[in-house]
Amino acid sequence: MALIGAAALAVILFAVIAVVAVTRDRPSASSQAGASTAGQRANPSQSTAPQNTPRPSDAVAAYLQALAAGDATSALSYAADPAPTGPMLTNEVLAESRKLTPLTEIHVPVIEDQNAKSVSATYTLGSSAVSESFDVVKVANAWKLSRAVKDLDLSFIVDGPVPLKINGVKVAQQAVAVLPGSYAFTSGLPYVGYGSKNVVLVKSPYVEATTYSIQSQLTKAGKKAAVSATKKSYNKCLNAHSLSPKNCPQKFNSKYHYTKSSITWRETGDPFRKPTVTFSGTQARIEIPIDLKVSGSCSSQGRSGKCSGSLTGTSVAVIKMTTKPLKVKWL
Repeated sequence: MALIGAAALAVILFAVIAVVAVTRDRPSASSQAGASTAGQRANPSQSTAPQNTPRPSDAVAAYLQALAAGDATSALSYAADPAPTGPMLTNEVLAESRKLTPLTEIHVPVIEDQNAKSVSATYTLGSSAVSESFDVVKVANAWKLSRAVKDLDLSFIVDGPVPLKINGVKVAQQAVAVLPGSYAFTSGLPYVGYGSKNVVLVKSPYVEATTYSIQSQLTKAGKKAAVSATKKSYNKCLNAHSLSPKNCPQKFNSKYHYTKSSITWRETGDPFRKPTVTFSGTQARIEIPIDLKVSGSCSSQGRSGKCSGSLTGTSVAVIKMTTKPLKVKWL
């Protein structure tokens, strides 16, 4: 009886080992990262460790699941050789993307056809619903994606005078490859950035993601600092004892000879109540109305007395906003 029991136990253990071996060789549709049958949803929190992809749909499901988990390395492992490389294809960059627009609601119908050329999938990026068809190719015994990244054209930005960071990474290339997600353009400067509409959404490796609307501009702090610096310079000019002080908006010509120490400037109104502020390249341009009165002791042809005059018009100051301290130049 003891011999029969031992034999039965050996059979049971063999059966358990056989089941484990089969499971490891080929995961079921429900256990693969992101894969699902029609009507089923993938679990975004599921592990995205690289896995076998014996079916065309496995590669697409695993790729999207890796993106959802913020695992750029794993996502790129499902790209056809050679796998894409670049400064933006890192877990850190993808983590910033997930903060802006997490990838959820992945749905990839299972496709068994070993002659398939493409796999359809739906998912959500932030609040944007995406429906895409991914080209697939079989490499050895595994399925891969023909295209896993999208190239962003940055030539018109990086050639400019303002530095560029994308999701916190400094970029100097004319173009960079990125994974589907969101990419925030910043400068790293306190006074110059790329505005409030500085995020580019890359819905898939196939959908055009335009960067042409990304333009450098003053930040709120930059505008405030530019106006403040200009006002400080202007007030200093008003205290100058000169008809045409250096680097000031006053350019007053008179046939009378003024005694410099007696020259006094006075402003009528507030020119900085609504200044016109524009920005180009690295320079802010401040345009203000001028309504000044000047007075002082004067003389002409041996006669002396009190002289006065007025100066009206528009004055313009320019300030380079990428250096500190800010320096104002009056045109």
